[in-house]
Amino acid sequence: SDPKQFPLETLYMFGWTGALDVQARKDATKIFFDSLVDIIQKHIREHGCAPYLTIITHSHGGNVALYL
Repeated sequence: SDPKQFPLETLYMFGWTGALDVQARKDATKIFFDSLVDIIQKHIREHGCAPYLTIITHSHGGNVALYL
């Protein structure tokens, strides 16, 4: 909630169906992975180095992140 410490332009939020289904989680993981690759590549182009990423999850979103 502190915009000075956590500026919105530095955040990326990923949402998925939340379905209690292994395949839904794996499908979401592929989309999440592709999104992260895009973000990393853009950062490298703009800043000349890879970004430091922190992934914060909730509930079954943790399973999606673990599949990465």
